[in-house]
Amino acid sequence: MIRPLAAALLLALPGMAADEAPEKPGAESSANWPATFARRKQWWCWQPLKNTEPPDIPGVPHPVDRFLRAEMQQHGLSPAPPADPATIARRLAIILTGLPPAPATESEAPILNLKSQIINLLASPHFGERWARHWMDWLRYAESHGSEGDPAIPHAFQYRDYLIRALNADIPYPQLVKEHIAGDLITPRLSADGTLNESAIGPAHLRMVFHGFTPTDALDEFVSFTDNQVDVVSKAFLGLTVSCARCHNHKFDAISQEDYTAMFGIFA
Repeated sequence: MIRPLAAALLLALPGMAADEAPEKPGAESSANWPATFARRKQWWCWQPLKNTEPPDIPGVPHPVDRFLRAEMQQHGLSPAPPADPATIARRLAIILTGLPPAPATESEAPILNLKSQIINLLASPHFGERWARHWMDWLRYAESHGSEGDPAIPHAFQYRDYLIRALNADIPYPQLVKEHIAGDLITPRLSADGTLNESAIGPAHLRMVFHGFTPTDALDEFVSFTDNQVDVVSKAFLGLTVSCARCHNHKFDAISQEDYTAMFGIFA
């Protein structure tokens, strides 16, 4: 059952709040929820992606820059002047690796061209270390559970290292999402030396749920674990607060309590 979920996660469109005033919480009832759901599905964040021609801005060749420049013009803004090569090198290094550029020596070429700088930084092992941190923030990576006693999560570092290796190996995003949802079920992706099933490590993030200390109600603890998994996965990979529909149809988004229950059942 988990494979359809992985496909749904890959196909769903990330969306934040709709481009309109939010409805009053609890405004819909069970009787008019279908109409509310149908109306919300028309919001811009649920629409299929489509090709859009960039604005025609003379002297601006790149299509992304043309979109940016058009928006800036609407707000009376103008672009900053071009940065000098040293500033560009520093920005690239910090953005891609989180580290400042290494100081140049007299024997080295004065300044590598932009393309060479980017290639070198992407090839650095620090690239994966830098961007794995962002990924781990979304999946609430931790090496202990906090709360009273702060019990450790054994071998959590293996998930961290798996992410770093995947990013440095340029594993495509859709593949990583599949591994996080169903990595123990899909065709194994082996490590470079062929000794490790990398994809099977992906679901390890599901272990990093909130844990109480010496729980007195095992069922309540299980429900909390599963709810946390639904919450984190839907926020990280769908940009949606599906967990808000745990007890009622979503107050703002096109998510029903039935949708939440379906995801809960799969994770449970």
